[in-house]
Amino acid sequence: MEKKLEKTEQKLLQNFLVITFVATFVLGIIIYFAKIKGLALMDFALFQMFLPAFGAIIAILISDLDLEKTTKNFYRLYIIVTAIIFVATIFEFVAKDMRLANYIVLIASLVFFFVIIFQDKSKKEVANLNRRSFKEGTKAVLTFIAIYIIVAAISLALDGELENFIKSFKANKIIYLLIVIINFFLSFLPFLGEEYGWRFFLQPILQKKYGMRMGLILVGLIWGVWHLPLNLFFYSASGTELASFIKQILGCIALAIFLGYAYTKAGSIWVPTIIHYLNNNLAVLFSDNLDPNVIENVSITWSDVVLSAAILLLTYGLFIFTKYDSDDKYRVPSVYERFKVLEDDGEEKV
Repeated sequence: MEKKLEKTEQKLLQNFLVITFVATFVLGIIIYFAKIKGLALMDFALFQMFLPAFGAIIAILISDLDLEKTTKNFYRLYIIVTAIIFVATIFEFVAKDMRLANYIVLIASLVFFFVIIFQDKSKKEVANLNRRSFKEGTKAVLTFIAIYIIVAAISLALDGELENFIKSFKANKIIYLLIVIINFFLSFLPFLGEEYGWRFFLQPILQKKYGMRMGLILVGLIWGVWHLPLNLFFYSASGTELASFIKQILGCIALAIFLGYAYTKAGSIWVPTIIHYLNNNLAVLFSDNLDPNVIENVSITWSDVVLSAAILLLTYGLFIFTKYDSDDKYRVPSVYERFKVLEDDGEEKV
């Protein structure tokens, strides 16, 4: 049953969706012209990952919430970095294949890592940038990795490419895996950018309004639709855009269910951030090609859509039946509720 949100909470939700999707729509137009000019689109896709957190942070900054209670300097720095990366991405039109945005992300990720470490603990709690339960977080990450390997094995076996799965355990792939793990600290920022918008900001509000399970499904649906510019101009080969888009939506719903479970169980935004990072980078392990651009211009058939949806929904999707995805008492507090708790605590101490 749908529940009524507080006025401030409703405004936060509306502003987030408008800002995030208007920015994404504008970026989609830019990506279209970039593709016509034959530019490499990886940096444009990278920049899009910053937009959910950008929308969430702007929504928070223009609200009537007391910003002194949270990591406002982190928020302001994030907006500045997002603007710099946007300029660097647009610079591709002038200096083709410079990949400036990629280098900025490396530097910015390190800077943010130390900024977050030295933030006040209570302010990090409001912004949910604390580590919280290491044990539960580790369990969730390891569970994801185990399922990911099973999904990869099934998918490759059904495609008659099981040898690629076996090859993934060879020395060069193991070295790549170690590099992926180390590289997290140099490239986590765009993944935090998505998770801060979808999991930290949007998930608790939609679960509060529509219920635990429906909230997760709606997060996945919105998340999938948000990928539209990439499905049209980056991920899919010509003529397979619609199939790619539908596959994206169904995949995002399945992953939103699992990421919602991981976020709720661990209570920290870092857990879905790590899982999202692994999800985007482990695919190369099970391919003949170690080039990250392997995700570009992929030909998707409707049988691929059905098969992928079935596998993902029957693995990650089953977590919707866990208590963390279904029982309201486990719901993570929304942004508004985090600020409200601090206000109430302050009133009690007076």
